[in-house]
Amino acid sequence: MIGQEERETIVDRILAYFMKMLHLKLERYVLYYKARWLIAIGLVLVYLIRIWAVGGFYVISYSYGLYIIHLFVQFLTPMGLPDIDEEDDGQVVIDGLPTTMRQVDSDEFKPYVRTIGEFLLWKKLMLAGIVALVLTLTRAFDFPVFWPFLLFYFFFLCFLTVRKQFRHMAKYGYGFVADSGKRKYGGGRH
Repeated sequence: MIGQEERETIVDRILAYFMKMLHLKLERYVLYYKARWLIAIGLVLVYLIRIWAVGGFYVISYSYGLYIIHLFVQFLTPMGLPDIDEEDDGQVVIDGLPTTMRQVDSDEFKPYVRTIGEFLLWKKLMLAGIVALVLTLTRAFDFPVFWPFLLFYFFFLCFLTVRKQFRHMAKYGYGFVADSGKRKYGGGRH
C-alpha cells in the first residue's frame, strides 16, 4: 500500500513533469514574436466576443483589465527603481546609487532593463486570458453588479495609473517622457 508521503512525492513528480513539458512547449514560441502576439490579441478578442455573446461576467472582465494594465506598467518600468506605490516624495536611494539618470554625470551606456521581459509579459497575458475564459464557462462567477459604475471606476483607475506612471517616468528619467531632455549628437550626415 502507498503511504501518504509516497503519494505526495508521486504527485510532486507528476506535477514537475507536466510543468517541465509546459515550459518546453512555451520555449518553442520564443522566436515567433509576431505569431505570439497575434495569438494573444486573438485570445483577448475571443474573450471579448464571449463576454458580448453571453453577457455578464463584469467582475471577471474588470479584474482581467486591471491585471493587463498592471502587467503593462511592470513592462514599462525599468528594473531597480522603486515601485510607484512604494515610493514617497522624499529622496529615495537604491543600493546607494543616485535615483535619477540626470544625477549621474557620465556618458556611459546604461541599458534599459525592464521589470518583466516581453516573453514573460506574453506568458502572463496568455495565462490570464485562459483563466478569464475558463471562469466564464460557469455562471457561478457571474456576480450581479451595476456595470456602469464598474466601468467608470475602471477608467478612473486607468487614468490615475497612467498619470502616476508618467510622473514616475519623468522623475527617474526613462521612457518617452524623458527622451526630450537627452543630448543629441550630430552624426556627420546632414
